[in-house]
Amino acid sequence: MKEQDKLLLNILEMAVPLWVLEYKNKNISSKETQDEIKEIVSFLGEHGDALFFKQKDLTKDAFNKLAKGIAILSFAPGGVDLFGKHWDSSRVIIKRKSRLNINSMRKLIKIKCVEFKL
Repeated sequence: MKEQDKLLLNILEMAVPLWVLEYKNKNISSKETQDEIKEIVSFLGEHGDALFFKQKDLTKDAFNKLAKGIAILSFAPGGVDLFGKHWDSSRVIIKRKSRLNINSMRKLIKIKCVEFKL
């Protein structure tokens, strides 16, 4: 696995569970989520290369859309296998005491996505 692929996977391993937590509070089968899926697919189809070739504003948007997409896919029964990893929303557990850490991680991820270098 290339170094940039490892970096992307490592950051996804932090970001996807955060998006899973966001979607656990929503109705995953809602019309809003379905529309969001269509937008994610369309955006990544047009700008997916921004994940590997930095482009102002597009790189962070592409990363976040990829993480959201994986999070949504992880709600499928049994989860989903992508990038050599198994993503399953039923395995994402958060304890009430660690909420502050999750919020801190969310801020860190947003900052790091802006500075995402490959």
